[in-house]
Formats: sequence, C-alpha cells, structure tokens
Amino acid sequence: MKIAFLSSLDPTNIRSWSGTLHHMLHALQQHNEVEWVGGDLYEEKWQMHQMKHPQMRFIPEMYVDYWGVMLEDFFRLHHYDVIIARDYYFIAQLDTTIPIIYVGDTTTDLMKKYLRLPTHFANFADLVEHDTIERATQVVYSSEWSARNAIDHYEASPDKVHVIEFGSNLIVPASEQTLPQYQEVCHLLFVAKDWEMKGGQEVLDTYRLLQQKGFPCQLTLIGKHPNNLPEDVEAIDFLDKSKTEGRALLVQKFREANFFFMPTKFDCFGIVYAEAATFGLPSLATNVGGVSQVVREGVNGMLFSPNDTPETMAERIIALYQHREAYEQLCRSAQTDARQRLNWQVWGEKMQGILETTLENLGIQPSTQTVATIPTYVINLKQRTERKEHIINEFNNHPEFDAHLVEACEHPNGAVGLWQSICKIVRQAKAQHLDYVLICEDDHCFTQHYSKEYFHTNLQQAQKQGALLLNGGIGGFGTAVRVSAHRYWVDWFWSTQFVVIYAPLFDDILAYAFQATDTADGVLSALTPYKMAIYPFISVQKGFGYSDVSESNDRFPERVEHYFEKSSQRLAHLHNISQYFLHKG
Repeated sequence: MKIAFLSSLDPTNIRSWSGTLHHMLHALQQHNEVEWVGGDLYEEKWQMHQMKHPQMRFIPEMYVDYWGVMLEDFFRLHHYDVIIARDYYFIAQLDTTIPIIYVGDTTTDLMKKYLRLPTHFANFADLVEHDTIERATQVVYSSEWSARNAIDHYEASPDKVHVIEFGSNLIVPASEQTLPQYQEVCHLLFVAKDWEMKGGQEVLDTYRLLQQKGFPCQLTLIGKHPNNLPEDVEAIDFLDKSKTEGRALLVQKFREANFFFMPTKFDCFGIVYAEAATFGLPSLATNVGGVSQVVREGVNGMLFSPNDTPETMAERIIALYQHREAYEQLCRSAQTDARQRLNWQVWGEKMQGILETTLENLGIQPSTQTVATIPTYVINLKQRTERKEHIINEFNNHPEFDAHLVEACEHPNGAVGLWQSICKIVRQAKAQHLDYVLICEDDHCFTQHYSKEYFHTNLQQAQKQGALLLNGGIGGFGTAVRVSAHRYWVDWFWSTQFVVIYAPLFDDILAYAFQATDTADGVLSALTPYKMAIYPFISVQKGFGYSDVSESNDRFPERVEHYFEKSSQRLAHLHNISQYFLHKG
C-alpha cells in the first residue's frame, strides 16, 4: 500500500527522535511504498514565523488551522492509501477521506507536569490532542500507560487504541548479541543524557552502598555526569551511535556489563532498556510512566518502586546476582524477549496487521504498486574496463536502481562525446515516456550520506517544487540558496557524474546545438534555472588519474576530489548559517 509518513522531523535522518523515526520508516518500507510528508511544510512555516515574529518562540500547536488547510489541499491532490502521523498538531484539524493512523508514546495530559507546561498552553494543547485522537482512524501507542490515558482522559474508543512496543535503536548483528558473562566483579552500566532525571545520582549512591556492603562491583557511566566522581568509576561522554566509533564503543560497554542500571524518574517508554535486552542485559529500572511496558519483572529485569532508596536497590541487586542460576536465566529470558517483542521487525509486522485490517474494514483496496525502481543509465567507454568494474560494484547492492550500462559515444572531443551520450539516453527516456531519468558517469561514487530513503524523498520533493534537474553532488557552483531541508538551488554547477533530469527538460536538451567549446555541465546549467543539488552530497567523483573530458584533470588527478570537498565545505557553511537563524529562539 502507499503510505504518507506525516512528520515534521526527517525520518530518513538516523538522529531524528534518537533514531526511532528512522526505524519506523524502515519497518514500514518492508511491505509498502512510503513517502515522507510534512517536513517542507513545517520548515516553510517556521521560516515565515521567524521573519514575522523573530522574538517569539515557534509553537506548532498554534498553527493547527494552517496545518489542516495546507495538508487538506495536499492530500486532495496526492493519492495515498493511509496516513501515518507522528505529530499530533498536523492532524487535529485535517479533513480528509484518507484513514489516519496516529502513532505516539505519550499524551499531553501525561506530559504536562513533567514539562511544566503553563496552564493556559496545557489546556489548549489538551484540546488539540483531543481533536487529534478523535479524527484518527486508529491510535497506536508504545505502552498501556499511554493507551489507557487516551481512553480515560481523551475518551478514545477502546476499539481504535492499540499498543505496540518500540524496538531497539541500536541494531546489531546476531553475532554480536552475546549473553553477559557472569563474573566475580559485577559490572553496572548507566547510559543517559540527563543525569538527574534518569537517576544518575541514585545509581552512584547505590554503587557506593554496594561497595560498603562488600559486594564486588564496578560502574561505567556514559553520557552526562558530574565532574567529582570517584576514581574507580569509568566515565565516558555521550556516544553518538549513528557514528561507527560511537556505536562500536557503546556495543562494547553493553557486552561488558552485567546489569543496565537506570532508575529513571520519568520515561514514556525507555528504548535504551530494549537496547540492553538485545544483549541479554537485565535492566534495573523504576516503575514510572511507560517503563513497565518495556521492563518486565522477572522477564528482562527488575522494577523498583519510585520510593525505593539506594539501600533497597542495593539489597535487591546483591540478592539476584549472588543467585547465579537465577541471574543467568534472567539474561537468557531478556534476550529472548528482545527477539520476540522489543524489536522493529515485530513492530512493523504488528503495524502492518493494523494497516491491513483498517483498510479492509473501510472497504479500501490498497495500492499494489511498490516503490518503482529508478531508471538509471551509466555512461562507460568500452575500453575503460577498470571504470566499468568500479561502477558495477557501486550499484551492486542497490536494487532500487534499474541500472543499465550505456556504451559512450566516442568523439575526438571528449565533451562532445559526453553530450552525445547524454542525448542518446534522453532520447530513449522520452521514447519510454519516463517522468525522469538518472544519468551517471562511470566515475560516480556513493558517499556515506546516501540512503535509499534520503535520495527517494529528495527526488520526489524536488519534482514537486518544480525542479527540472537534480544533482547528487557537484564539484563547483556559483550561488546557492537553500530551498528545503537537504536541497539547494544553484545558478550553475560543475560535474555530471550523478544527475537526475526530469521530463520537461528532455526536449530542450535534444534541441540544443552543442558546440565544440561547450561542456555538458555548462549547457545543462544554462538550459534551465530550475536546478537543485542535494546536500549533504550522496555522490562524488572517483579520481582515476585521467579524465575523458578535462585534460587539466589528467595533469592534476587530485583536483577532482578537491573540487567536491571544496563545494561540500561551501554548502556546509551556508547550511550551518541557515540552520542557526532558522532555529534561533
């Protein structure tokens, strides 16, 4: 089926909501065509707000009428079988015949005390959420705690409220999911950004009591922590698990530990407990908020009362760990529970069941189409065998591209030959009535920023904005203007190793009389003002020590990489400046 994933945050970005949106999107894409909607709309309104009210904080709930009108128009023009909404304010006033699945981990009523919301705003937000739950066809929460509040406080029909636990955002191969090793010195692990709220001081106090009682133990703290720690406590600053080195160290610490200890004072769910369970690591947690949904007494950990003292927690830890058989059984049970319940594959399967049942009950026949492969043509000179091998390897693990090798048109002037090759591809795309075509040269190389979701989202949204040409990465440009979260308008560009050309530009390309002094990138730059580049780049050129077009690059092969590095740095400056002023206040 075709799904609109309605979210202000970018679900293709692994950092959005600590990776939760990314994993939701990936799980949904296993059986559906999913498109991110809402990001550009949110950012545009944010910019308008900053210009009109630079001293006022942007509060999206205050624009529920605007979201409703704009999204109503959008969904009237675009076909989707279902909408999955993450932000409640987007759908509070949305009138549409498309069924809406609202996904959340808490409610305003449950959060207003924790966030210390002003009474007048809390009351208003409460009304907005009431309208959201009422308009939603189905509501899915991560815990019974939230689901019960939706029914009791917001008067939601129990028939449309569901609970599906979130999974671990630390994805590790099965080979890395070893069970904890019982050892003489019990190793406690604490991971959190908020020292006070997540119970860091209680962990430290309990650790000191354990030592005073003669219980051999050690403690590792990851994240925010005070400076005056005992010398025997290992303290590590925040680790970014979206980065290889941060993820590797976090995995190492999970594997070294015997307990994950985070007696939080409040949590809507606590995905980090699911991450611990992946390694068979029992969690020591507080029975508050939605924590009891993920941590189950005797299944994958122990639950403390919010009033339990460090003395009580220390006694329970000692009692369990000194009973080796019971401890090791808890470790096995925790890992089994993670595989059967606390993972995104299970979340996706259960969500798919809700989606299919919802459409069936409404008599809606879901779209059977899947995400179309991207028509891709790669230009290669037949004598360049090393380039051919390189480009085949680049696309080997990317089935989202319908890639075809095109024998390059040979000409004494390399620029003319490249243009003739481009025209040959465009002529074929026009004959096949394609909406767009991706043209690559055989020196294209994917960057670490590439993902199927990231590219596909930009591909579609650029087309909706009226772009006629989209670059995956450029070696040079004159002026750039940010037009979306990850796209920039450019006045001209260098490099054609990864270029999407949309159908309205086909005829102009075929009609152009290419001159011997022309270059392909120069002509494409001049043919249309409606051109964009993705940033961060998903493509750069690989230097082979020679160029089919530019003789200067033969003499200085390192220039190619330098051009892209310099362009990326320039866009990074523009990106950081725009981010600063957009988000300031």
